[in-house]
Amino acid sequence: MDNPRQTRWFNTDAFVNPQEFFLGNVGRTLPDVRTPGTVNFDFSLMKNTKIRERFTLQFRAGAFNVLNKVNWTSPARSFTPGPDGKNISATFGGIFGARDARVAQLGLKLLF
Repeated sequence: MDNPRQTRWFNTDAFVNPQEFFLGNVGRTLPDVRTPGTVNFDFSLMKNTKIRERFTLQFRAGAFNVLNKVNWTSPARSFTPGPDGKNISATFGGIFGARDARVAQLGLKLLF
């Protein structure tokens, strides 16, 4: 499909259930269907502060997916054949989920 959309990531009309007692020509896991790419930037800062000769306090700040880019999951592969062998599932070929959004964390660590 030249212009994939979130609700129809690939051409679902190309899938037809084979006749009884015949094998189809598609793999069980749709190996040729490419999923949306992932763009993920992580960022962290650390600051060491000497308290005494023997003690150091370390402050840490980190963020996963710091740009908060939406990373879509794989398209749904739930093919449900109708009476004519064509798909009747409304979710087949659509993307309905996303990976984790931005996650930030802070921490203190005492080194001795």
